[in-house]
Amino acid sequence: MRFRFPLTVSRLPCLIAGAVGALALPPVFLFPCILVSYAYLCYAIWQAVTPRQAFWLSWWWGLGYFLAGLYWICISLTVDLVRFGWMIPFALFGLNGLFALFPAIAGYVGKRYAASGKRFGRILQSGIGYALPVLLVFLSEWLRGHILTGFPWNLAGYSWLALDGLARWFAWIGIYPLTAVTLILSACLAYGAWQRKWRWCVSAVAIPIICWGIGVTAPYSKNPTIPLRARMIQANIPQSLKWDEAFQLEALRKHIALSRLEGQEEADVILWPESSYPYVIQLDQPVPPILTEWLLPHQRLIFGAVTADNDRKAYYNSVVQITPDGVIESVYHKHHLVPFGEYVPLRQWLPLDRIAPGSVDFTEAGSVLPMRISTEVVAQPLICYESIFPDYSNSPESQLLINVTNDAWFGHSSGPYQHLQMARARAIEQQKPMLRVANTGISAVIDAHGNILEWLPLNTSGVIDVDLRRNETLTRSIQD
Repeated sequence: MRFRFPLTVSRLPCLIAGAVGALALPPVFLFPCILVSYAYLCYAIWQAVTPRQAFWLSWWWGLGYFLAGLYWICISLTVDLVRFGWMIPFALFGLNGLFALFPAIAGYVGKRYAASGKRFGRILQSGIGYALPVLLVFLSEWLRGHILTGFPWNLAGYSWLALDGLARWFAWIGIYPLTAVTLILSACLAYGAWQRKWRWCVSAVAIPIICWGIGVTAPYSKNPTIPLRARMIQANIPQSLKWDEAFQLEALRKHIALSRLEGQEEADVILWPESSYPYVIQLDQPVPPILTEWLLPHQRLIFGAVTADNDRKAYYNSVVQITPDGVIESVYHKHHLVPFGEYVPLRQWLPLDRIAPGSVDFTEAGSVLPMRISTEVVAQPLICYESIFPDYSNSPESQLLINVTNDAWFGHSSGPYQHLQMARARAIEQQKPMLRVANTGISAVIDAHGNILEWLPLNTSGVIDVDLRRNETLTRSIQD
């Protein structure tokens, strides 16, 4: 007879096991922790006596996983404590508690229907009892990334970014299959340890090692040659000052000063981060001269800004490309908006302000469209957390990914590191280089194989010059 933990005792081990799983994610990257963590989740579901018990054990596991992995969400609320401080406990426990419902429901349904194999015999019943919960946990992760607005942050498959040999599998199968493989390996580890069938444990350990070996020995395709020289600006504007009217002009001048550092003439394109222009761009009016008077004749400025379409009476979170004579060549509007950050769902019933400054909700674009930078170069812009959605980066006509973001909301936490690595996964999946420009960091040049060629640390200002014809980079300046 096997020992089962009482429910009141099992909550704490499940909570801890979930938190251990977050250690496999950026910036810690202890890959074995994800296998151990999900193995304990499988074990808890299998050992549960009732579906209700499986639900709560899985919920406590999920709470530990999401608390440890997403604690930094609360930091965004500290930027304006007077208005949003009261929301911190709701964001910390309420939001992560909601995310924990995904594995909890999977555990409940898996336990509830595991006995459905009785009519087919003992062997099949046992197989269904072990496999069904694992399948449903994977399905719950897929649903987390798709239902409602979707939030596929910290999927288990991202733990494969810990080692370059494992990271190559993003190019071959993608994030969701890697998540499925991770859960299967965890289930094998749990089954082998529980039943003392050690060959299952050995297989769970050996398969990632084999995958790593394949990744490091398989030949690389040649990095694409793109006729583009870019200058990337990280101005490091504190979030508390970003929308302060007394500081806005100074912030803009800092972006311009960094753009004009030695070597400006070598750049074809100058890239600024998300919402780097601190005023509203009226799409039906001329661009302010301060944005163009310092540009050289051959250059384009690509920057993040709030744009207003007066005909549609709509505001967008946008990437704007302008010429030295002030012409707006192209505009990309963000397609996937952040709930409560860029709009308030069900605003007519929820008397809440959005966290980002401004009282008007942003409007989402109808589709994700690429941006032509020159006659030879087409890029796919991704604004902020659009980079965590695999489907948004797969534009077939683009040769380059450009991710503009503002992670200043999350301070010096694991959040910006996680965001960087998920963006890196998109570059590997699409086999395209990425230029990632962040307000306070982490800005980076990522090649088509996921190698970070150059980066600027958090909370520093600086410039990266990159020549994509040769995949050469140069950090011109770093200042604290």
